[in-house]
Amino acid sequence: MSCPSTGLITRHEISRYAYYKLLTLIPVSAALIAISRYSDAIYWPFVYIGLCLLHAGIMFTIKCPHCPYYKADGKTHQCFMFWGIPKIYKPRPG
Repeated sequence: MSCPSTGLITRHEISRYAYYKLLTLIPVSAALIAISRYSDAIYWPFVYIGLCLLHAGIMFTIKCPHCPYYKADGKTHQCFMFWGIPKIYKPRPG
């Protein structure tokens, strides 16, 4: 569903979320396979996963409160990047 005046999607569907997560899975799984195959230590894949989670947390903290989808009704965040995560920050303008 898109707004006729702005063209912004008013509500994301779970299928769009699944599409973007599967699209993200391709480079992440390739990186994990390469790291686990060519590194000598077992902890490097876990370091990579930790860095990915840290990046997602930073993005959720800094970018999401400014997003127009974050200001939508409901107690959970329903976006193509994060689905079902509770809104813990106040929406910020801009």
